[in-house]
Amino acid sequence: MHKMRQEVSKKTIGGSWRPFIKLLLDTKPSKWMIGIAAGLSILSTIVGLIVPLFTKNVVDRFSIANISITQIVLLGVAFLGQAAASGISIYMLNRVGQKRSSKFARPVMEEAARINHPLFR
Repeated sequence: MHKMRQEVSKKTIGGSWRPFIKLLLDTKPSKWMIGIAAGLSILSTIVGLIVPLFTKNVVDRFSIANISITQIVLLGVAFLGQAAASGISIYMLNRVGQKRSSKFARPVMEEAARINHPLFR
């Protein structure tokens, strides 16, 4: 009995990843778009980690006489760069995901349309 339970749990829980990966690859995702989005996401994260360090240095040396226009401009550029990279990255990842979802749904809906069921008449 215990052995049978183990076999059932292996079949239902511990399946192979190969069919899932094959299904993902069958949708032919845009590799360049995923690469650019991942790169921008990493860039956004790095800039997001650098901005607090830069701000800390500005606050530690805070004095009206010591603050320069270049520091303010660099901080503004860093914030805008992070926001732009993050926004573009999110857009591209959402676009790839949306295309993939539609490619998954199309065969399912075509199959559902062929089913002889009162709901589809």
